Order: sequence, then structure tokens, then C-alpha cells
Amino acid sequence: MKRPWCKFYPRDWMGDAELRSLDYAARGLWADILCLMLTGGKTGFLIVGGRPLSPEDLARQTGGKAEEVKRLLKQLESAGVFSRDANGVIYSRRVLRDDSESEQKRAAGKMGGNPVLKQAVKQSGGSDARDSVKPIFQKPEHTTTTTRGAAHPKMKAAKFSLPQVRTAFAEVGRPELANEFFDYNEACGWEKVRDLSAMARLFIRRHEERQPKQTKETSKRSHPAKPSGKIPYADGCQPR
Repeated sequence: MKRPWCKFYPRDWMGDAELRSLDYAARGLWADILCLMLTGGKTGFLIVGGRPLSPEDLARQTGGKAEEVKRLLKQLESAGVFSRDANGVIYSRRVLRDDSESEQKRAAGKMGGNPVLKQAVKQSGGSDARDSVKPIFQKPEHTTTTTRGAAHPKMKAAKFSLPQVRTAFAEVGRPELANEFFDYNEACGWEKVRDLSAMARLFIRRHEERQPKQTKETSKRSHPAKPSGKIPYADGCQPR
């Protein structure tokens, strides 16, 4: 069934270590693939018009080249971003899980909805019993937005490999700092590292702030005065 919309969780997208280890092109292709999986006819599977999409078909659908799509699919699969069924068809585990939960909730709704209201209507002889029943409010979803001083929910720390760290630092143009960043977090722990790309940029900014800033005075001291062209002589040794 085609889905005109879907739930999107930005924190899950930004916090997926395997997905964040890939480059921009691979993540962009995966976003297009998710849209095709939701609108292609069989939710969660890369099937459009009743048949699986080949890399050539996917290239035409996304406006890319077949060789580039093959390379990016290899990256995505090696990182474990998607899976394949027995026939080799690409599918998303997360989309299938969310779709299964939606179907279960939809089936429960068809059975009559809130059982407390059903019982109240039955006891009142079929009249509207909304005023005689204490309302049941749904608990709001938990968010991480907190006021100052409130306890922040503890998140599970993600540990990144050295190749992932090197890729993140290469994307921002400072690959020489990757090993220092990796060694520091290996020694101190990865508790504060949630988004590898964001932490890499922050690490680079702090590294640059620690570098000594050259002022005009230090510049003058670091460069000796240019010779005047006159040869100095000791007192009493000047040529006459």
C-alpha cells in the first residue's frame, strides 16, 4: 500500500552511527530510496510497478549514473543500512517495523477504540456518555527539551571506529586531526559524542582557538630588523 506520508525521526537519522559514517551522496541516495519504498506499492521494499528496481532503474529514478549508484549501494550495504530478502530485493528494517506497528494500531481501532467509553455507552442505553466518563488523556511523547536545572535523560553513548572518525574529519577538510580526536575519546570515553560530524567541527574549532594568535608585536619580535647597509665598527676602529 502506498503511503502519502511517513513518520520521520530526526534524532534517529542524525544519531545512526552506521549511516553517519557514509558520505553525503550515500545518505542522499538512501533518503530517495526510503521515499520509493513508501510510494512504490510494497511498503518497505524497493519495488516499483510490481518489480524490484535494478541499479540502472534506480539511477533513472534519482537522476544519477548507474556506476555511481552501484558504488553508493555497496557503501550502504557494507554499513548495514539496508537488508535484502531471499530474492535479493532491498528492504528497510525500520520501515517494515514501523508499518507493522501501524497495522496493529489500526486493527485495534477497528475493534471499537477506547473500551471505557464503550462500556459507558452500553450502560447508558446507547446515549452519549462522554459527559459521565472521566476523560483519559494520552501521555505526551517524551522529548529531550528540558528547562535549566531539570534532569536530562541519559542517552546511550555511541562508539565510533577510526575509519569513521577519519571520514568525518576528511569531510570538513582537517584529516590530520582525526587520530588525535580518536585517541582522546578512546582514553576519556565516548559519552559526549552523539553526532560525530558535529563533534568533529567542534574539536577543530577548539583546536584552532588553542593555537597562539600572532600579533603585530610578536611579528616584529619574530623577524629581525633588516640590515641598514652600514657596517658597525667598535669605538676607535672606524676607518679614517
